Amino acid sequence: MRNQGQTVTREMLERDVWKQVHRMTSLYNVIDVQMMRLRKKVDFPGVDRLIHIQRGIGYKMERLAP
Repeated sequence: MRNQGQTVTREMLERDVWKQVHRMTSLYNVIDVQMMRLRKKVDFPGVDRLIHIQRGIGYKMERLAP
């Protein structure tokens, strides 16, 4: 919520949410699964989506104007 309207990269989520900076393996798959679960909870059919994927970059949370 602090970054509403701004793109949040997977690296930022890895560092700020999971507190992991130096790992042998990436948390990207873990992040993608958790974001999918979060989207299922907040994005309902027939309603504008709140969480948008920025392909190859990260995620953005905003309500787009129709």
